[in-house]
Amino acid sequence: MVTLTFTFAIVYKQTPTTTRYYRNNHNFQIYGHQKFKVGNIESFGNVFLWVSEYGGHWSAAGNIPGKPNAMYNNTVVFAPQETQAYHSVSPSGQPQWTAYDNHLFGQNVTLSEGKKVITLAEYQAMDPAHYDVGSTWTKEVPPPATMVEWGRTLLLS
Repeated sequence: MVTLTFTFAIVYKQTPTTTRYYRNNHNFQIYGHQKFKVGNIESFGNVFLWVSEYGGHWSAAGNIPGKPNAMYNNTVVFAPQETQAYHSVSPSGQPQWTAYDNHLFGQNVTLSEGKKVITLAEYQAMDPAHYDVGSTWTKEVPPPATMVEWGRTLLLS
């Protein structure tokens, strides 16, 4: 029997100026939304199932100068009836996301560039050496047994 645990971000660093740094890592989370929107977030090694969006409302810059929000080595399955918004595209001259090696599953996963909506491939093509290197998007959602195995492997490692 595997017990599922739901662990949320831990404040890793807090200064007198209320700067917060969250490290959200190696969690198996099943719920409708990725809720971290303040401070600086480093999200890695997670399995997120049935989320409405992942980073869709986060600013890339966060609130620590020179350290943009980061998401890498995550597996994300988007809920079919939701927005399926992946992180946004920052305006030219603004910090971009530190994002790479994420594996996204969902019929219509998109990134917003202002009012324009683009695909992961279009974003990667803007700067192939830096934008979401190694990240993949697959329209087919894996079968439930596969998703359970991802959680089991993560929780037992």
